[in-house]
Amino acid sequence: MRRMRLFYEAAPAGCGDFIPFWHDGAYYLFYLHGRERLDVGLLVTSDWTNVQDKGIVLAKGGDDDQDRSIGTGCIVRRDERFHFYYTGFNPAFKSREGAHEQVLMRAVSDDLVHWTKDADWRLAPGPSSRYRGDEAWRDPHIFRNEEDGRYWMILTTQTREGPAPERASERRTGLGCVALFASDDLDEWEERDPLLATGWYDAPECPDLFRIGDWWYLLFSEYRDLWTMHYRMSRSPRGPWLAPADDALDGKAFYAAKTAFDGERRMLVGWTAGKEGGKDGGKYEWGGCLTVHELGQRPDGTLTMRPPDSIERGFRSAATSAALRAPVETIDAGAGLRYDLLSEMPDLCMISVELEWEPGTAGCGLLLHAAPGLNDGYMLWLEPGRGVLKFDRWLRPWDYPAMERTCALSGTRARLKAIRSGTTIAVYVNDETALSARAYELQGGRFGLFASGGRAAFRNVSIGTPEL
Repeated sequence: MRRMRLFYEAAPAGCGDFIPFWHDGAYYLFYLHGRERLDVGLLVTSDWTNVQDKGIVLAKGGDDDQDRSIGTGCIVRRDERFHFYYTGFNPAFKSREGAHEQVLMRAVSDDLVHWTKDADWRLAPGPSSRYRGDEAWRDPHIFRNEEDGRYWMILTTQTREGPAPERASERRTGLGCVALFASDDLDEWEERDPLLATGWYDAPECPDLFRIGDWWYLLFSEYRDLWTMHYRMSRSPRGPWLAPADDALDGKAFYAAKTAFDGERRMLVGWTAGKEGGKDGGKYEWGGCLTVHELGQRPDGTLTMRPPDSIERGFRSAATSAALRAPVETIDAGAGLRYDLLSEMPDLCMISVELEWEPGTAGCGLLLHAAPGLNDGYMLWLEPGRGVLKFDRWLRPWDYPAMERTCALSGTRARLKAIRSGTTIAVYVNDETALSARAYELQGGRFGLFASGGRAAFRNVSIGTPEL
């Protein structure tokens, strides 16, 4: 049996924006690869526990080509052929009369692996367009809208009108929008009013639009605020769009994700950013490792995230109750912090625990790769009073950035799961909230339990190792 391999990261530059596509029992995961100039690579997987790297399948052009660098796009199947709509970037064209830095382009294929660029098709912003494409005209997402009877395309761009800057010396911001176009044949596109005009973001990147049940969802990533993925929801694909109280999908390290639907499950596929120098305190870099969450839906329509079933099945559940003092371990931290270190922690595992805290408890959670005496270690915190899930490091170096995100907690109980592989950790609370993080410097050690500023009980603690 093949060894489980999670959070795949293509050498040498990692994986950039993913373009996932489901076909014939497998996920085809196209991704941007490179640093300053980008090609398109391809990963193929059927179960998320192993991937096959097909290498570069669509190469960037030359210095004087529109696609000197390639940007995000989408795959559409029509008449037994696959059409890859992508963004061609050439910064040198921005100041060239009659040219554009960003233009939509197309390639075609019969097998999703071998692609031919279509030199006869391009879509650029026109002078009479309601959109201005000098700053953003990229990331097309196309699907067949059966309600409208036409193909819809949404893309990242800006409106011509927006809020004025506070000072004349500042550039105009908040023009970012998700534009809408419609077509009968995928060749000619009719411009429509924006699907979403944000009034805040400069460019809502990598948009995705899909339906689950009675709700439509519009996903996008943004870099102006916190480098975060957001979503909006509506009963209609045209809006109006609602922003849920927690509109984030994962945390700061997870970016540019899009979805694929296999007929039963909708998977959210993105990357968890690497850090400069492979250091915990390093700055986040563009691109990273493959990270996937399975999307679900609460009764009120808001989205949930959980690990894919195939990944959970790939771990052998091995109860660690023998390492506990009792079937239910209670930690009373008083006004301080108390902990209990349990079994050794392998670098590839899934840890699961049920927590229950007394009202007023400041925090509780898991210790990962902890050193004896807790001289070092990573911490997964639930802070019930703040409604926050946090990933941190104990005895944190001064330059180590803790990561946190909103986590709705009802009552005084939660189930926490942590999947660790390589340098990446994906955390899930109640199979609803996800947080992905990098952890480079600590390996080995033990995992454990802790409480802070109160009292917490821990049940059904288990650590799963891969089935080999």
